[in-house]
Amino acid sequence: MRAPKPTIKEFLFLIIKDWGSAMSGSLSVPLTLLTIYVSDGFAKTGLAGLALVCVWYAAYRVWATERENVISAHDKSEQLEKILSEREQRRAARAAFGVFLGQGTELMSKCCNEAVPPPREEVEDWANKITVFVLAQLDESYIARMNDGSGMPLGMCTLTSVEHRNVYSAIKRINFRMNQFIGELT
Repeated sequence: MRAPKPTIKEFLFLIIKDWGSAMSGSLSVPLTLLTIYVSDGFAKTGLAGLALVCVWYAAYRVWATERENVISAHDKSEQLEKILSEREQRRAARAAFGVFLGQGTELMSKCCNEAVPPPREEVEDWANKITVFVLAQLDESYIARMNDGSGMPLGMCTLTSVEHRNVYSAIKRINFRMNQFIGELT
């Protein structure tokens, strides 16, 4: 529900509402009882003082209520900004992992050509870039998982060169983990 616009009429309505409840509340009871025992002028002065205190208190309550609403809205806004920021960071991480996956797939295809040495240096550079990215955007636990091949499905590799097969398998493991990370970041 949308709050009414801040007008003088709305402010006066809220002041009168609080003032009326304060005047008929516990503050007025002692002064009303005192009017029995004291002269008329003293009681009138006390009730006038009470009315003045109640008006100021009503104004304070209107301000305090609005202030609490502003603080609450600010807190909600900060929470939403944090959620949106985290969502954007996850989206950027997924996009970066997508780029790294594409690069990994290219490197895997280079490993399949056993007539030339496997692209070991390219793979090391690629893995180092991923490590730097993960440490900057996520945390070290992702690095440990990326370097761990447990839980990966076993696959057949037709490469006969052990060196080519090892480089290919390392790329495959990293790509497999990055696919998992993308799934976790959605």
